[in-house]
Formats: sequence, structure tokens, C-alpha cells
Amino acid sequence: SSGSIYYASAPYFTFNKNFSSVAHGLQSISWQSLGIDPADVLLDIYIIQDGKETLLASNINGTTFNWDTLLWPDGVYEIRLVFRSAKTGEILKEQRESLSINNSLVWHTGTITTNEVWQAGIVHAVDGELVIDGSQLTIITGAVVKFLHNASITAGDSSALVFSGSAEAPVYLTAMADDSIGGDNNLDGDASVPEPGDWSGILLNITATLTENDYVYYRYMKTGHSGELTQSQVWPSKILHSITGNVTVPDGVTLTIAAGAIVKFNEDTQIIVNSGGRINVNGSVAQPVIITSYRDDTAGGDSNGDGNQTTAAAGDWHWILLNGGRGVFNQCELRYGGGPALGGWGPSGGPGKATIKTYGSANLVVSNAIVRDSYYDGILSWGGPVTIVNSIFTGIDRAICAHPGSLVTVVNCTLDDNRVGLLLHGGILRAHNTIIYGSYTAGLLHDSGDDDVILSYCTLWNPQASAGDYSGTADQTGLRGNSITNPVFRGTGAGSYELGFLSPCIDAADTLIAPPRDNKGNPRVNNPRITPTGIPNASNIYADIGAFEFVEDAESPIDLVAINIQGDTVVTAGMQAAVSWQVANIGSSAVSGSWHDAVYLAPVTAGKWDVPVLAAQVLSTGKSAPDQPLEKSAVVRVPGGTEGSWVWQIKVNARGEIFEGRNSYNNSSKAIMPSQLHVPEFQEGVTVSNSFAGIGAAAWYKIELTSTQSVLVTLDSSADSGRCLLSAGYDAMPTVTNYDIRSAALNSPDARLTVSARGRKRTAYLRLMPEKLDGTLGYTLNAAPSVFALESIGLDTAGNSGSASIPLSGSAFGSGMSVTLRPAAGVDIVAHTVAISDATLAQAVFNLADAAPGVYSVIAALAGQTAQLPDAFTIITGSGGMLETSVIVPETVRDGRTFTGYLEYRNSGDADLPAPLLTVQGSSSGIKVWYQNASSSTLSGVSWLGVAQDSPLPAILGPGSRYTIPFRATATGVSMANFQIYILDTNDTIIMNYTALGEVMAGSTPHPLWSNAWNRFKADAGPLRG
Repeated sequence: SSGSIYYASAPYFTFNKNFSSVAHGLQSISWQSLGIDPADVLLDIYIIQDGKETLLASNINGTTFNWDTLLWPDGVYEIRLVFRSAKTGEILKEQRESLSINNSLVWHTGTITTNEVWQAGIVHAVDGELVIDGSQLTIITGAVVKFLHNASITAGDSSALVFSGSAEAPVYLTAMADDSIGGDNNLDGDASVPEPGDWSGILLNITATLTENDYVYYRYMKTGHSGELTQSQVWPSKILHSITGNVTVPDGVTLTIAAGAIVKFNEDTQIIVNSGGRINVNGSVAQPVIITSYRDDTAGGDSNGDGNQTTAAAGDWHWILLNGGRGVFNQCELRYGGGPALGGWGPSGGPGKATIKTYGSANLVVSNAIVRDSYYDGILSWGGPVTIVNSIFTGIDRAICAHPGSLVTVVNCTLDDNRVGLLLHGGILRAHNTIIYGSYTAGLLHDSGDDDVILSYCTLWNPQASAGDYSGTADQTGLRGNSITNPVFRGTGAGSYELGFLSPCIDAADTLIAPPRDNKGNPRVNNPRITPTGIPNASNIYADIGAFEFVEDAESPIDLVAINIQGDTVVTAGMQAAVSWQVANIGSSAVSGSWHDAVYLAPVTAGKWDVPVLAAQVLSTGKSAPDQPLEKSAVVRVPGGTEGSWVWQIKVNARGEIFEGRNSYNNSSKAIMPSQLHVPEFQEGVTVSNSFAGIGAAAWYKIELTSTQSVLVTLDSSADSGRCLLSAGYDAMPTVTNYDIRSAALNSPDARLTVSARGRKRTAYLRLMPEKLDGTLGYTLNAAPSVFALESIGLDTAGNSGSASIPLSGSAFGSGMSVTLRPAAGVDIVAHTVAISDATLAQAVFNLADAAPGVYSVIAALAGQTAQLPDAFTIITGSGGMLETSVIVPETVRDGRTFTGYLEYRNSGDADLPAPLLTVQGSSSGIKVWYQNASSSTLSGVSWLGVAQDSPLPAILGPGSRYTIPFRATATGVSMANFQIYILDTNDTIIMNYTALGEVMAGSTPHPLWSNAWNRFKADAGPLRG
């Protein structure tokens, strides 16, 4: 199945403020209502600033409102839209959005038809697509131009752009979120940070011209590339490069991609380097080049603008084809190429599909690279010499392939989690000092042509490979230093390929062949704990096998430490703070280059859950020589923690990008002066409006509780869907795993919880975590007295054929609460079970069998207090519960590759159902299914109890409830993977086979008391499967 369609009966409203995060001038607000007659809807618009709410407009009956922001002072606001029924006044929906107003900038939008000059001394801002129509735009020395998200300048035919800066006063064109140039013009502090691709660049029509000098700087721009290059180009960093169509590098042209650049390919696009052309990818350890899919939001942000609706996958883009051309790839990562997935391995674009392919007289050198998640081949050589050094290949069908006409040399590489590590298919293959690990068909496979493959000092470890470490070729174990042994990586998770302590690959390589430095730039060193088994160089140094050298115990002339650490001494969680430090080199040799320093805030007087928290990783570039400290500083977002004394902590060279060996153990230092951490306070009766800094970026608050106070805290996200968690800790800031209470609602952008003093004055710390939000990041936080109240129900209609469970939402719920359905006339129906999730959520179960159809009020009572929702529930003539199930899996999956599927189950009837036992099973032996948290399985099916996952009564599936369970699966050797669902409900009358089950559970040596326990269980469970 490609998915499910859900039809909602409730009205649905969409809101478009028609402007970006910064409003200016006259702005249009529009909306649309679905599932209801627009004439029956009225809209009220409120503007909120600093907790003060002002009515902007009321009783609007239409779809558009024009807002004159010039009547409002510049600042940060929240806009609140309240949709009401024109007939009853009932609130149908509320939506919120955070924004800034800034009319102090010189705004440019629309079309320019006469010549303009943009002066320095003021920030110019571009909103949307600015079109230059038959005129000239001149931007002079010192001017700063900022662009809202996706804004651009388009020069039409016969138009001219003239940008001219100077060394003393450059011209900057940058993103609105770039506070380092021109200041904080979106007025949000550090709530937003610029990313490559924030704005859409400069577009030139055929007869338009652009004249610029060397002092014009473009920052955080997205620029599209397509077609044949007419001259050599350098693609710089701080610009997102989007491959919108096929790019061709012809004879005599060189394409250079600079360190730190991000290149994203649209679907099925490619770069072709023809004979005489060249591509140079020049990354560095600290600033690698990322070449990836346009769906990859982890690099360069959400450049396709769809939120999290799509994610990157293997085969998203085609390849980089060296069609007789030359390519050098250094310090780069290539992701999600080798497609498209459909159509098989070829012949689109010639035989084969790969992330990089060589053809004809091509020449390819790849060093210090990561190639991962290529749908078919990683590197496919069909001509010319290919040299691959210090590189990692993972998540690929066939990592490195030598086809006819090619000589492929692999040196000090690490291959993991590929179907085939090395493939010889008619070419010549040489591999030295390389680890081939975790292949699931073969480590080395020869399937065509001469068996011309030589391995030396290679380590193979592929115990799960169906064809073994060697297939179609002679086993070379024991020859030329080759072995079959576990290389013992440092980490157990995928992607951790540094060698572990006493790995057999340490000092075991042929150093005469090994490059002088490893993937991270570390030199070759000897390990004093290891008896070397490799071949040394003239200096008696032994290299390690694989892409990484084990350097933890090595001597180094470089020893970096952080000194003179200073930072703001009064800081507030979620706000900005300035930190400065010096990078001192107490070693004997100078070092220059780039590395990352980590900034932490560490507790001095820690709360019960407080630990050092990473605030930022800062790129440092420069030269650090002995007795010549390097000045560094950063403005960071202050992490949350328990109020008190904390201290700034710096770990220099945090990623190990500079070789320090054993000297890395002193890289962390703390400031002498502590800092007092404060947490924003809000009080009962006050509403806080703010925005999250990003998905996964927490916000922190506190409430000071009196000894008798109980407070209901409500987090109301501006997003319509997503997931936010709200947790609280008493006298200590909660963390992701430690808290005293947490919101009970699952898969909701909103959250609520109640904090109570319980007889003593204390502080309730709150942690707000946006795990997933579709759309805006705005939110409001409200604290109100926790008084007994019934606010809403999660089910408004049920049938009279059985029981019905009604979810209840309110406040001050507790043990002993009763719930009643009361008709206008007739007999009350009292819930026989009321289960409390927390003080805000409960579940009431009613026996509605043969109840009179009609409208009922819902009444809750606790300790002499009552709350009701008049005429809120309807009983209809019932048909019973109805279980529906489906399996949702990707349309296309890779052979033998793990993928995630979903079992969806729902009660589409009008009465409760008991939780069924659900089994998902593959239709053939080539399909394996296992639980989401398991590592793998040999089973063709797994079972779950289909419980109500967010209910205090999990054994009951109420009407309308719908849940999903993720599972993992592989399909190997099949062209079509089909899945079946088997359902076992509580009414099943088949006799249970306890004998077979008991033999499996008891094992070969059962406990002496096993029989007693087993007989007791059988008596309790009964004879039937149901």
C-alpha cells in the first residue's frame, strides 16, 4: 500500500499570512475554510506583544484582511486568529503565528522599471522575487542587502546589475537571519540562524548582465546550476548549490567546489565531465564538501521547502559521470546518489548506476571521502584508472566496482554494510590495507572476466555474507598479510570506524603503500602496546589498516589548550551569551588550519539531573604557535538547567581535526569566574508567546509555587500537527530522560500538565521540546489555577450496541472521579470505569447496550464538585466495533536493505473493541520482519498486542481510535514484497497448544520450579487462544 486517506468531518481552516517572518508596510492576511460554508464563519484577529493582547479586527466575514504594519512599532509579535461560528458564536479553531515587524529597513519588492542606486548606511531588504525590468540596479560600496526566505533578484532581458564594493567597504548580499552583517534585522535575537540556501539568489535572463568586482560577497544564498558550463567556475561555501538540471563540464573547463560548500541534486539530475573537462572537490577536515539529495534537510536545511514531508533516500539523484574527464574528490561526503531506483541498474545514461561513474579515458582520485547510501553502486569504473584512498563506503549495494577497461586501486579504505564490498567484473582490481566488513552477500565478488584481483594487508570480516568473504575468486587469506578477523571498531553503532583498543588492524598495514596521513589528517604512528605485523617505512613506522589511524596513545608536537575563558556572568536559559577564549599551543610545533571548539555550560552546584550541556561547536581557523595564543569568541544560545552557579567550559579541537595524540586529554578547560544561570519565570494567569529556536531545540521556564498552589500548564503550539513534549521537575530542571512529571498526550503539537506544591514552597522547572512540528515554530505557554473542570471529550458519538470509552480532557482530575451521561429526559448512564491518566486526562467507560438514542450531557464529579459539558454526546443506533488494519511500506525498497514499515489499526465502528493480537508476516521466506528496537531477525513475522497506546485503559480500543506500530523488515531475492496481517481477537475459540509453547519457553534445562509456575499460568490463562 502506498498509504491511507483520512476523511475528517470537522471543519478545517488554513491560514496564510502572505509574508515571511518579517512584516512591513501593508501586509495581506488570507485564510480558507473547508468542510463548512464560508458564510457561516467569522474571524477575529488579535495581535500580542509582551503578553498584552490587542484586537486588530473582529467579525470579518470573508477570506482576506489587509494589515497596515506602519501603525505598529517595530518589534516581535504574535498574531492570533479565532474562527467562530456566525450562527452560535462557538469557537471553531484558533491559530497562532509568531512574526516581527521592521519598517526601519528599506524594503524592495515587485518590479523596478527605472534605474536605481542602493546606497550604503542603511540595510536594504528584499521580499519575494524582485524583478529588474529593462533598467539598471546599482549597489554601491558598503551597501548591505538582506533577503527574506526564498527571496531573489531577477534581471530581465536588457537589464543590468552593477555591484561594486571595496576592500574597506564590501557589498554584502545575505540572509535576513544573518545577524553578523547589518545587525539583528529580524529582531529575534538568536532564535534563527542563517543557513546556505536561505535565499534564492540572483537570476539573469538571456540578455541581462551582471557586473561585479572582487569585493562583493554572497552569503547563505541558493543558486541553481544547469546546462553546460562556458568557462571554469568555483562554487564557494556559504552558498547552497542546487543542481536543477544536468550540468556538463566540457573540454577545457574546470569546476571547483570549495571547502564547506553544499551541493544538492534534484531528482535524477547529474554532473557530466566530458573528456578534457575536470572537477575538483576540495574539502577539508573541518569543512568537508557535502554532495547530497535535495531532500536532505540535515545539510543546508530544508532547501526544498516541504518541512519534514520528504526525507532523503538512496537513489534520489543520478550520478557524477566522468565521461572521459578527470575528477579529484578530497574531504567530501557523497550521499543518496546512484539512482534512480526505478528502471533497474541500466541502461539509462549508459550501463550501470552509481554515485560516481568513470567511462572511457576518465581518471578519478578519491581521498578522505565518505560515500554512503548509493542505491546501486558507490563507484563504478568502466574505463580509466581509479584510485581510492582513506575513504569510507557504507550503505551501498556494491561499494566499489571494477568493470572492463578499468584499473581500480583501493588503499586504506573501510567498507561496511554493503551487499558487496568489492566487485570484479572484467576490470583489474587492487586493494591494500583495506577493511571489508559487514557485507551481506560477499566481501569480494568476482562474477565476470579475468580473475585479476590482488589483495594485500586487507582485513575481511563478513560473517553474515551468504557467499562468504570471497566469492568467484580464490581465498587470499594468509597471503600478503590478508586475514579474516574482526577489526574491532571503537564504537558499536554504524558509522563509527575508528579502531578500538588493541584492534588487530593497528600497526598491521603495508606502510610503504599507505598514505602518510589518515582520513582525518592524523600521521602514521606506532602503538607501544601492539606487536606490529605490517611492513614499516624507512623510519620504522607501522601504519594501521583502514581509513583511520589509532592515535590516542601517540606522541604529538601539538598540544592545544583553552586559556583565559570568559563569558557573561549572568545568563538566561534560551537567550544569547558571549563567550571568549584563547587557544594556546603548549606543544613544540605550530599548527595552522581549521578545527572545531566546543562550548559547554557546566554546573558548579548541580541540580539532581544537571550535567555539562553543549551550547555550540565553533569553527576556528588560524595559526596557533607556542607562546602565541589565538583569540576566539562566540555568541551562543544558553542551555537550560537548574538555577544556580554554572561555569563556561571550552573543549578545543573537539572533533580531533588537529592531530594531538595523547595530548588531547587536556583539551577541556573551565572559566575561573562562575556564571549565574537564570530561567525565565512565568506566573499563573500570564500567557507567554514565543517561538522555538528549531526542531529539537528545547525551551525552558520555571514557576514559583506557593505551598498550596496547583497550576495547570498549557503549551499551545501554532502548528496544526506534530509532537511536543512538556516535562516538569520539582527544584531541578528536567532532561530528556529525567523528570518528575510529563505530558500524557502522544503525537500532539500541544501538551498539558499540572504541577502542584503539595504542602511546601518549591520551584517547578519546565522543559518544552518540539520533536516534530509541521509549519510554524510559534507557541504560547499559559499557567492557570488547577480547578476541577471538564473541558472537552475525545468522542462525541457512539452506538448502543455495546460499551464505549470516552476520553476526557480537563483539570484537577483525581481518584474517585465519577462520570455520568445525562439525557434531557430519562435515566442517567454512569460510567462503570473511570481511569485517570493524569490531572488533565481521563477515560470513562459506559455500557451503552440498549441505551436510548439521543443527546446527552457529560457530567464529571469529584469530592463534591461537578463540571459538565451540556448536550455534548450523542447515542445512535449501533452496529458495533469494527477493526480495520493495513500495512504501510515504501513503494520501492532495496534488496536486502532494512526498511521501516507501519502496521496501522483502527476501530472504525461505534463501540469498544478488545485489543487484538496482530501479526505481520511476509509472504515468502525472503522477507524478514522484526520489532523496531531489535537489531535483526530470522523470522518471517512478528506479533503485537494492538493496544490503545495513549490510554490509561490500553486493553480497550474505543470508537474512532487509530494507532500505528513501526516495524523493520528486509526483502531479499524477491521482486515483490507482500505482507499479510493475521488477527486474533479475544473471542477466538481455538484450543491453545500449550505443549509446544511450553517446550520452547522451558528450554533444555528448565528451572526446578518451572512446572509449578507453568501449570499456574495455564490455569489462569484458560484453555483457549482468545
